[in-house]
Amino acid sequence: IHKYDWLFVFGLFLIVEVIINPIGEFSLNDDWAYSKTIYDYLNTGNIKFSYWQGFPDLPRFLISASICKVFGFSFTVLRFITLATFTAAFYVFYRNLKLLEFNSSIRLPLLFLFTFNPLTVYLSNTYLSDIFQLLLTLISFQFIVLYFKSRQLNYLIIFTIISCLATLNRQISLTVPLIYTFVYYFNTEKD
Repeated sequence: IHKYDWLFVFGLFLIVEVIINPIGEFSLNDDWAYSKTIYDYLNTGNIKFSYWQGFPDLPRFLISASICKVFGFSFTVLRFITLATFTAAFYVFYRNLKLLEFNSSIRLPLLFLFTFNPLTVYLSNTYLSDIFQLLLTLISFQFIVLYFKSRQLNYLIIFTIISCLATLNRQISLTVPLIYTFVYYFNTEKD
């Protein structure tokens, strides 16, 4: 099972999603505020963020608006966008575990913890911006680790771009490059 631990966990997640059945034209929690921006844009052509919406959510808005132009606006489409985002986050998390050379015996419990955390399952079935933010954070982590391992400038450039996108999604992401700079500074040998 260790060779296919990711497939096992993701297969269970798909079964859980079938049981949850995320299809329906209703909002969950505050995702109506984020979806209203998409709805208004599709109907008026104007981008107007809600006062209720706490974050600018710009990268996800652009992706979601593009997809909704093709498939039409619905809460189901928006939830499937979040589920697709979680699928990408799951894959990046798995790749990060391999990149950090986690033992296969610990990888399976970590994948379970990541995937079936109640908050993760709940947020994966809404149109809130948390899962998209998680994806951007995991990608930025992956590229900064690749940069630290290889010192290739292209990894640092990709990290910077992803960090900027994450900041456009949620301002709290300004801390991501600061944290990595702090860690790097205190983990390098001083002359």
